[in-house]
Amino acid sequence: MTDEFVILGKISQVHGIKGGVKVYSFTSPKTQILNYQPWYVKLKETWTPLTIQSTQVHGQYLLVYFENYHERDQAQLLQGAEIAIKSDQLPPLPPHEYYWKDLINLTVVNLEGITLGRVERLMETGSNDVLIIKNNKKEYLIPYLPKRFVKNIDLKTKQILVDWDPDF
Repeated sequence: MTDEFVILGKISQVHGIKGGVKVYSFTSPKTQILNYQPWYVKLKETWTPLTIQSTQVHGQYLLVYFENYHERDQAQLLQGAEIAIKSDQLPPLPPHEYYWKDLINLTVVNLEGITLGRVERLMETGSNDVLIIKNNKKEYLIPYLPKRFVKNIDLKTKQILVDWDPDF
């Protein structure tokens, strides 16, 4: 789907009087977001492309200046906007590696055939990522450890097979 957008960061606030904005990147490392062009932000319910003029690392943020945004008042229109790219801008992954976006909403079933719920989101921890699975009654936090807990991911059937006790 070429029109599917993937969120990679957020514009937090304006910086200075020349149209700069502070960008919080969700990529790792944070400068990886700069490898994807163009960026899109939702303005008045429409995804609008932005062209980067210049950037610099500014503490935990990136300081970014865009073409056609040269004054503080213009940049304030971008404040709080999420930064996205089209999903087809992402590089292909090797077999058995997945983008988080591909795992969201997949149905999670354990080895006994019990449906645990759907992947609502993922969480990064220091040692491994965690799948956050929800159903109407319960939430499961399953470490994303292939071969140990995550036995199989099938994007065609939209299902993840896990070795997980539904009572845990």
